[in-house]
Amino acid sequence: MKKVKVLAIAPYAGLALQIKNEAEKRNDIILECCIGDLKEGLSEARSRTEDDYDVIISRGGTASLLRENGFPVIDISISIYDLLRSIRLANGARKRYAIVGFESITRNASFLQDVLPSDMNIKVVTINKADEADLAIRDLKEEGIEIVICDQISTIAASRYRLNYILINSGSESIAAAFNEAAIIGKEKSRSRDLIALCNRIIESCPDIYLLMKNNEVVGNGVKAESISKGFMNVMKRRVSDMRIGDSSALEYDDNGLLYSADVKKFSIDDNEFATLYIKKTKLPFSLESNGIVLHNAHWAEIQYENSFFYLTNANAAEVNTITDYSKRSYPVFLYGERGTGKGNLAQLLYTISQSSSYPLYDIDMEIAGKKATELIKAMYSENPEKKAVFHLKNMNLTSNEVIKRIVDLNEELKIAKRAYMIATVTLEKGEKLPPACMYYIERLQCLTLRTRTLREHREDIQSMANLYLAILNRQNGTDIISIEEEGLKELEAYDWPGNNDQLARVLKKLNVETRGQIIKAEDVRKVISEEKKMTVENTECQGLGIDIEGKTMKEIERMIALHVLEEENGRKANTAKRLGLSRATLWRMLQDE
Repeated sequence: MKKVKVLAIAPYAGLALQIKNEAEKRNDIILECCIGDLKEGLSEARSRTEDDYDVIISRGGTASLLRENGFPVIDISISIYDLLRSIRLANGARKRYAIVGFESITRNASFLQDVLPSDMNIKVVTINKADEADLAIRDLKEEGIEIVICDQISTIAASRYRLNYILINSGSESIAAAFNEAAIIGKEKSRSRDLIALCNRIIESCPDIYLLMKNNEVVGNGVKAESISKGFMNVMKRRVSDMRIGDSSALEYDDNGLLYSADVKKFSIDDNEFATLYIKKTKLPFSLESNGIVLHNAHWAEIQYENSFFYLTNANAAEVNTITDYSKRSYPVFLYGERGTGKGNLAQLLYTISQSSSYPLYDIDMEIAGKKATELIKAMYSENPEKKAVFHLKNMNLTSNEVIKRIVDLNEELKIAKRAYMIATVTLEKGEKLPPACMYYIERLQCLTLRTRTLREHREDIQSMANLYLAILNRQNGTDIISIEEEGLKELEAYDWPGNNDQLARVLKKLNVETRGQIIKAEDVRKVISEEKKMTVENTECQGLGIDIEGKTMKEIERMIALHVLEEENGRKANTAKRLGLSRATLWRMLQDE
């Protein structure tokens, strides 16, 4: 049987002798005992490494000081019987006495005050720090106390003020109890240490990159682990910390064109959290984030969704039911609708509740990524045909027809949709229809489709949504708004809301911040909505340009403005792009769309 190594730090020599005597009765521990009170005891602990002991035992103030400095300590308790023995000695002396010590000692003394005869009149003084002992003893002497029953630190002060003292000794029962607890904890610690040693031997023999983490710190690694970047490790520690016990997940990290892929399993042993990481590195054809591609995981998506206006106000209740049904299948999903209707948040929800939630999420802005998205997908699945991932292809209508056709061709060539979960989202302007290229994508991949409702389509929900969101804003901003006037609610319900739920959320924030009382007045609602109308493109002319936009989509308006500026710049596309704040590639795509 493997014995537990116990380091005993006794505040005084008599306790050290008792500890040694009790240890001789046992065959399950190896004892190292030293004498040191408070700082001396702390110094003894610091002079040893964790390999020198499994468990530390000590008593009173010394145990407290060790614990405050991060050492796991088992306290040799002062039992009620230990106190009664000391009280019996004090009674025999027929002098006034008091009990002084740290809370671990006086806790039981206070109990004895309640149960012993009232004529005994035991005075109890609790100290919290060692330097409080001197003042406590001095005050007791001035009160006429002749004997103090105390721990080691208080005996020094008692000697200084020439007061008699009785040192409270821990009985053999208390020391045996500490040893019993030490044996249990020591065995658990030994099991964890043996497991780590075993895992390290296995890991060290592997040619690939393996890591073993305990309580979010690396405790073992394979021969290639030194090649791991600090950025990857920092991100992994955060993501592993977010995982639940029993979870398995595929986590990925883009280190400036070098893709780290980690298969992670998290488990627990004896209240310790462990994680194993099998890591692969792949050279990407380009850096992801600079090309509109961002890596996320399900924990991130869950937080984003649960902090969204749509979740907080139940604004997408009808769509959520459909998304829940879709999540039970692995078919590609295509979400579309006007801006501000919650497509992105529904995509996040779909990811987190789907069967693919343990896979990494590639959030791809197709307007920015363009051909880079197809290059990435081809590189990933050419090298590893069985790779598991989730692709969120957003702004599908803002990329070229060629790119969409290439994604469809790659799917047919490499069977992407059977290996990865495909989610696409498109933002349309009022009255705009899906472009033919998007319809081609939907048909060829056999997507499940969902159009998100506009706020105009469920005006009846505006009142409940507003009340729910104002309650949340009250908590966030320390405000106390309880309602909106009836006429104000009618104004909200009557407005056209071109920005839909996003615009409603912004308007409610403005009203919450600017309202001085508990009621939002109707006139304030009218004022804010009037400002919104001025900011929204609702006029029949673009101010100062003389462009007729009646019945035009936002995409058509943007193209007309670009053509107008291009004409002013005498056909110079670089100057036009600079004035519009666009990249030349985005301007080119905008001018190509008819």
